[in-house]
Amino acid sequence: EAAPAPSGAATAAPAAVELVTPAPTPAPTANPLCGRWTAAEGALALTLLPDGGFAAEAGGAQAAGTYTAANGVLTLLPDGRDAYAVRYRLDGASLLLMQDGQEALPLIREEETP
Repeated sequence: EAAPAPSGAATAAPAAVELVTPAPTPAPTANPLCGRWTAAEGALALTLLPDGGFAAEAGGAQAAGTYTAANGVLTLLPDGRDAYAVRYRLDGASLLLMQDGQEALPLIREEETP
């Protein structure tokens, strides 16, 4: 005859599950150079995009390509043309472009329209 199961026999307890929430990924820092910049009297318009692209208009001519900015130097790489490097400094809503032997060119950030 089969022996009855002892009372109080251990039953398997469900495994404890610990939910781990990953640390939030910080939002990418917005590039302060991004936006549309224009010179006084509209002599130059420069748009710097978050993806590293740029578009420029000066004296009726247009250019587009990519740009890099590091150590105070803005380098524009227009499609099919030679690279153009210029020193820059951000000052609030102004972007100063500086080239040796020339007067600094101030550009003003255009307000974004919704």
